[in-house]
Amino acid sequence: MFLYFVPTDDITIATHGIPPALRYAFEGKPLEAGVISGPDGSAGLILANRPHAGRLGYFPTEQTWGPIPGSDCYVGFAAASLPLHPAAPLPVPSPFARANELAGKNVADSLGNLWHIPFAMNYLELGEGLWPVPQLPQRLTLGEGGQWVRGQVMPAYAQLWQLVSDYGQALAEAVIAVQAEDEQRESFVFSFDRLDDLAIAALQVNYRLGPVELDLLGIYDETFRQEVIDTVRGMPLLAALKKKQAPAGGSSSPPAAASTPANLPE
Repeated sequence: MFLYFVPTDDITIATHGIPPALRYAFEGKPLEAGVISGPDGSAGLILANRPHAGRLGYFPTEQTWGPIPGSDCYVGFAAASLPLHPAAPLPVPSPFARANELAGKNVADSLGNLWHIPFAMNYLELGEGLWPVPQLPQRLTLGEGGQWVRGQVMPAYAQLWQLVSDYGQALAEAVIAVQAEDEQRESFVFSFDRLDDLAIAALQVNYRLGPVELDLLGIYDETFRQEVIDTVRGMPLLAALKKKQAPAGGSSSPPAAASTPANLPE
């Protein structure tokens, strides 16, 4: 569905490999075609995932192209191949799905497309509290006694785990600050300047999409973003655990002091 342009004099992408800015978009060897003049006027390679329907090349009268921020690469599509909002939902199954997905929960975007968002965080009962733990693949490391124990999150998911952890830390600090001022306050707004980084990293675990593709698809809005973030933070798992803990006829959780955080000015 999407095409990618890499400015280069190489005759194949195998010479120097897929640029870091595009590695999220490919699994395995891409289809490729050389062009004398691409979206920026220079020579390069047009790449596409397999299978690809339609012509492979640079045809400016048939295609729309946009730069990928922070790189010299471009992403494009043929107008007839992309269901832009509000035309139609995406094909099912998703043409962007990775070969192997991590378990999670389906989240609907503004057009009703379902995206399987992974649970990056789970929660354990320790004493009287619930403590967050990784739900992402982790290394096994050899302990001092010769036993294998869970170690750090695998490198492929380290950035997502860091973002999830940073968000949780920012939220916890905001809760403490608000409760210090007013213990009875049930809701508030707090800011986290990497909301979009977190949501897109969560989507990229199971899908070959980046910010530009999401913009072109026209499906990314604040509601979808927050539901993706809540899911990747394991909020459905936490809610189920609290419901299980709740006494019969009792409340499953305390008042939601920060249940709908948003990136809004204080």
